[in-house]
Amino acid sequence: MYINYGHARYGYRQYVFRYQNSELKLRGYDTSNGDVVIIGETSITFLTKKKQVKVNTNENVQDGEEVFKES
Repeated sequence: MYINYGHARYGYRQYVFRYQNSELKLRGYDTSNGDVVIIGETSITFLTKKKQVKVNTNENVQDGEEVFKES
């Protein structure tokens, strides 16, 4: 099951749940910050215990010209 929460022009959050053993378990979530230009994105997966963070390094960017540093 996916639950999406949009912050209008300020980004979004998406939560991902999985039905397992008669329970809904949070599998992970994704979040994005920024308005027209994306400032950063984070993705966490609890099953694999991994976190991915992307940060826009191009400060004077226009829509679609983002350059991300990933960790």
